[in-house]
Amino acid sequence: MILTGSNEFKTIKDSLPLGVNLLAVSKGHEHESIRKLSEYGQLDFGESRLQEAIPKKIDLSDLKQLRWHFVGTLQLHL
Repeated sequence: MILTGSNEFKTIKDSLPLGVNLLAVSKGHEHESIRKLSEYGQLDFGESRLQEAIPKKIDLSDLKQLRWHFVGTLQLHL
């Protein structure tokens, strides 16, 4: 699912049980999308490809509150 706005994100976030965090899988999305979602309050992002994760983490290094996770089997394509 791709979120299109802050109201949609807030609705989903507010429906989660207490203590449950939403993990946004950012695989295949540009760092601008991650930055926008972080403005809505999303802090946890998942990647499965190291070669995609590293540039995003570097480009978003000013957002110290972001938490990065690997999802699925770690994929490394050389």
